[in-house]
Amino acid sequence: MNDEDLKEIGITEKGPRKIILTFISKSCSSKHGIEFKEKTLSNNQTQQLKIRHVLSMEPKFHKILLKKLDSGLIPETNELLFMNRILTKHYFERQIMQDRRYPSWQQKRDLAMQIVEEFSQLENTRVRQESPKESFFFWRHGGKDHGCHSGIIETRVGNMRKDVLPENRLFHRAISAKIIVPEGCVEAAALLAVVSATAQNVKQISDGMAECAQLHRWILNQKSENKTGEILRAFPHFLNYDGLLIQQAYERMHVGYNKNADLKSFLSLALVFEDNSWLNVKDFNLRGVLILMKKLGSRGIKRVVNTNE
Repeated sequence: MNDEDLKEIGITEKGPRKIILTFISKSCSSKHGIEFKEKTLSNNQTQQLKIRHVLSMEPKFHKILLKKLDSGLIPETNELLFMNRILTKHYFERQIMQDRRYPSWQQKRDLAMQIVEEFSQLENTRVRQESPKESFFFWRHGGKDHGCHSGIIETRVGNMRKDVLPENRLFHRAISAKIIVPEGCVEAAALLAVVSATAQNVKQISDGMAECAQLHRWILNQKSENKTGEILRAFPHFLNYDGLLIQQAYERMHVGYNKNADLKSFLSLALVFEDNSWLNVKDFNLRGVLILMKKLGSRGIKRVVNTNE
């Protein structure tokens, strides 16, 4: 289309014809001149040009590319997310979906750096004033010494990993078996809880807790802030018989455990609880046992403060 063509369709004023022809010239140059430019630019410039080239291949993004990014403006957040989806799909989709390789943090940071180098105004999207210029797109450990990365590239790559079929995933989560509490188990545990913890009743209580083991496992599997309290409300006899029932419950859940395991490291941890008890006992292991027995012996005992004293 040239000046005469515009006159024929009714655009008689020179100003509007000049604006339209300028826009057509820029659009054609950006779409058809990329291959020629890539051959003449340096390696660094070519790498930068690829970002814009990838975006220009998405027709729905042309308006944002020409009117905002090329004009030095910062797109809206949803437009930046759209740009991020285009770029992460181009650079990482095949790597994740077909090659079964997840992008390293260096690759994600490099992509973020290329974006802000291609469109320098996007440096102003940084999370905070002191943050790196690419932090909106990718920030290693979120600016901390360790922990999760942050940025829209990290978020999008995480969502792409979720789309991988379970059998093709690089890492597999262990599937926990569903625990079903038998009918009447809760009622049986409630009846057992009121049985007196005497020497004559030890076998009855021990056998009853073995029958209610699924209820114990079910409580352990729940996400609760006071899981210990819930277990003791259902099975208060765990506090009786000097830990015998705790040992039996452990053996039910860990069949074939190593009974000859070295307990020295475990017992030495008890010394962390108190550092001024039984100082006359020189053996560290024996001191650890005594401290643990003291701590376990005080569990579940309700203390009443006499305000008259």
